[in-house]
Amino acid sequence: MPILEAMALSTGSLILAALLLGLFVLVLREQRRKARYAEAKAREYAAMSEALVLNSPRGVHFYELDEGDRLVFSGYNRAADRILGIDHASLIGKSIGEAFPGLVETEVPARYLEAALEGKAWQTEQVQYEEGRIKGAYEVIAFQTKRRAMAAVFSDITEAKRASEELERQRAFTKALIESLPGIFYLYDYPGLKLRWWNRNHETAFGYATEELAGMDIRSWHVQEAKAAVLEAVEACMREGSAQVEAPLVAKDGKRTPYLLTGTRFESGGEYFLIGVGIDISERVEAEEELRLLNQELEERVVERTSLLSEANANLQGALRELKASQAKILLSEKMAALGQLVAGLAHELNTPLGAILSSCSTSRSAASSLPGLLARHRALSEPEAAAFARISAGLACDPVWADRAEERRRRNGLRACLEAAGLAEASLLAEQLVDSGYAGSGEELAELARLPRFDEIVEMAHDIGSICRADYIIRTAAEKAARVILALRTYARREEDERLSLADPREQLETVLVILESKLKRGVEVLRDYGELPPVPCHPDRLSQVWMNLVNNAIQAMDYRGRLELVARAIPPAGGGPGLGSVEVSVIDDGPGVPESIRERIFEPFFTTKASGEGSGLGLDICRRILEEIGATIDFESRPGRTRFTVSLPAGPKGVAWPSGGLSS
Repeated sequence: MPILEAMALSTGSLILAALLLGLFVLVLREQRRKARYAEAKAREYAAMSEALVLNSPRGVHFYELDEGDRLVFSGYNRAADRILGIDHASLIGKSIGEAFPGLVETEVPARYLEAALEGKAWQTEQVQYEEGRIKGAYEVIAFQTKRRAMAAVFSDITEAKRASEELERQRAFTKALIESLPGIFYLYDYPGLKLRWWNRNHETAFGYATEELAGMDIRSWHVQEAKAAVLEAVEACMREGSAQVEAPLVAKDGKRTPYLLTGTRFESGGEYFLIGVGIDISERVEAEEELRLLNQELEERVVERTSLLSEANANLQGALRELKASQAKILLSEKMAALGQLVAGLAHELNTPLGAILSSCSTSRSAASSLPGLLARHRALSEPEAAAFARISAGLACDPVWADRAEERRRRNGLRACLEAAGLAEASLLAEQLVDSGYAGSGEELAELARLPRFDEIVEMAHDIGSICRADYIIRTAAEKAARVILALRTYARREEDERLSLADPREQLETVLVILESKLKRGVEVLRDYGELPPVPCHPDRLSQVWMNLVNNAIQAMDYRGRLELVARAIPPAGGGPGLGSVEVSVIDDGPGVPESIRERIFEPFFTTKASGEGSGLGLDICRRILEEIGATIDFESRPGRTRFTVSLPAGPKGVAWPSGGLSS
């Protein structure tokens, strides 16, 4: 029995040992499988990392420390060649000072050394200036990649830096423009309605110091009875984009001054603001009150002194003179109020061409400085080279024609292919310069020119001269646009003291009004002109311009700034075709909702308006009727939903003015 028990124990031990051995083999195999998987993944991740670095849009430089702790350039990616415009292959194995001598006197080598030795990451921006303007700018990030090695990732931020500087110049210009406004300027945050920005007129008009104005609540400016109307206008502005209200503002000393307040919704970075201007309308309010009192006084005198006809007539003449003076004041106030509403749009219409002029002047100044050198280089050209220069620069004699980008790109690609076929290294740059110079020659001609030894220099000279021509064209175009706006504004704002009639062309006056109202038309109004040949009309030109301003502005507002505006001008011959001067009819047509039939008989009444509070005084059409009656003209209208037409019939010019030879014309 002991022997059998011993044999059983021995057999059990062998089985246990076999099981343990098998388990060990399985564990060993699993560990080897995991090791092979980890190695494969490591190789995969390394390949992915290498691909990411090589294909990154940012440039990458790699450095390692040699035995003497010198930074040695060890690698780069394709983007580094593109961004810096050099071939890095020849720099491998060189120290940082040998590879990039321009960095020796900067802090860059020391920072890179810290990154490689101590693992200190470093970020900076390197900006190069030339003649006070940014030549190049780069963002650099340096970090340790492994022990005694580091990498520098960099990107070209030249355009971003230039844009930042341009933004600062635009801000300074905007501030100067705001300070030059004739009224007050304000910017409130929303919904807090705290004052965030204002101009000096704001401080002068109300007597508050700068520190007192900062953060002042909009409700602090208004008397109790006007607060509800002001807050309602604010909400309308935030809801619809713009609004207008008339309300008295209270100065620090308690003085009340009536203002026409115009507001526009402004959004920046997810925040909303109320931005606008205020025009002092004290004179207009006083004139309206004076007119009301004069009318009341006139009625009382007529009732009380009917029996004293001669005395009443003298008093009436005096009252009428005062009435005309008051009407002139109201007309002037209407003009100033209209200009106040349009000042933001006019400022934008002037800002765009002025910005283009400033930019082009800088380009011209830079190009002009190189002219002496260009002349010297041109004199050094041989006869064939001078002929090539004349052919390439021939397109500069005409104003540039701006082709669409697709056409320009096709032209540039064709030139580049031709230059590459000719074996020129800088084919892309030369093609760009040729397109900018207006070169329009054939591929065969270009291939012939490209054989000249100094072809690159000839193209560069033509391009430098072309930059002056392009800048000149931009300056002339922008100046003409600004001149049109200023001329229209000056023509509209001019006030003639002479009561005698003079001749004017209604078509020119309508075009002046369209220029002034361009900021409103841009919101979505299509203008259709149907002008015939017209004889001149006798009128007070400044007053007749106000008629067109009121009618066109009313039409735009009736359409809610979106729709079709038609302007029709016709010469009407004398009735029956007999002798006479005939007349001129001008129609302003809109496709708005129309004038409700219930109020059509009242629209020419003074102080009657269908507009919201603060958007109109109700005097516009009454003023139009009075101005036209003074010169023997009439105004009428017809309206239905979708079409309203106001027609002004003006007497034609005096005898001796030629009637259009072509009769009626469309």
